[in-house]
Amino acid sequence: MRWHMKLTLWFVVLAGLGAVAFAMVTGSMHRDVEVEEDPYEAALRFDEDNNRASELGWRTGFIIRHKAGEADVRFWIRDRDGKPVRLASGDVKVLASRPAGDLDDVPCSLEDRGDGPVYGEIRAVCAPLAFGHWEFAVKIITDRGPVKFVERTYVKKRSD
Repeated sequence: MRWHMKLTLWFVVLAGLGAVAFAMVTGSMHRDVEVEEDPYEAALRFDEDNNRASELGWRTGFIIRHKAGEADVRFWIRDRDGKPVRLASGDVKVLASRPAGDLDDVPCSLEDRGDGPVYGEIRAVCAPLAFGHWEFAVKIITDRGPVKFVERTYVKKRSD
């Protein structure tokens, strides 16, 4: 084998090792640790939350409008009879997050309606949001415990 072939072979091997090392370093720096300590207990909590929402008989809906890095989230909630549910404003939290992890969580600011109860519709503004898949979660504290409603959407790039 000639010297220039050996040199080329060494260059290819070193470039490959460099690429693998770069991928490992980059991957470990951006890893989102989303591992439950006790997945069984987490599954039980998930079931409890879903059962609580079913027991209440609430029907929900989302309208999500996004523009230039922010989302306008409107969430409505009705009881079994179709009447708006009365909620205290302190009992409602809205969060935007990436479905894959919690590194990009964005708390949403609720529309200020004074100190009175919120009837049926919740409006929140979530910003800043990058393009991609987002999950909007509305968590409501009830007398039976917390209830969570989730809606997923895709926020487009500005040029889309």
